Amino acid sequence: MKHSTVFVLLFLIFTHVFGQKSKTVLYVIGNIHDSVPNYNAQILVGILNHIEPDIILHEVDSEGMKEYETAQYSPEGNEIKASNLYLMKNPQTLRFPFDFEGRNKYRKEKGMVPTDNLTVKLIDSLYRAQKLTGGQANIYQEFQRITGDLIKIATLSPEKTILSISRITENYRCKV
Repeated sequence: MKHSTVFVLLFLIFTHVFGQKSKTVLYVIGNIHDSVPNYNAQILVGILNHIEPDIILHEVDSEGMKEYETAQYSPEGNEIKASNLYLMKNPQTLRFPFDFEGRNKYRKEKGMVPTDNLTVKLIDSLYRAQKLTGGQANIYQEFQRITGDLIKIATLSPEKTILSISRITENYRCKV
C-alpha cells in the first residue's frame, strides 16, 4: 500500500509538471542599436506586439539596466526605446538585464573599449599591407562586397529590404 501511494503521488506530480498544455517559447531578436530607414524602434515595437513577450531580456548588466530605467534623458538605441514603449502599454511584462556583471568596467580596465570596428580595421590594415594569404584576401574582398551591399540595403524601405537580402544571399551561395 505504501508503494502504491508513492507511485500515485509521483504519477500525479509527473502529469502535472509535464502535462501542461502551453509550451514555453523563446524568441531571440537580433537588433541594431541605431535606426536606419528600414529598421527603427517602431518596427521593433511591432515585433514585440506580435509576439507578446512575458519577459524581455536586454544585453546589458544590472548597472546598464539601472541607467535605462532611471535615465532623465531620452534613451538612445532601438531596443530600449522599443521596450520602454512596449512596457508602457504592457506593464505586466518583466524586463531584466542579461549579461555578465561588470562587463563595461571589465572592458575598460582591460583596454577593450572602444571596440567598434577594431577587428575590421586590423584586417583592413593587413590587407592593404598585403600581409594576407591569397585565400584570406579573397575572403576579405567578399566580406567588403557583401558589407557594401548590406549598407545600400539599409537605406531601402522595409518592403524592398527582404527582396534585396534574398538576392544577396542567392549571389553569395552561388559564389561559395
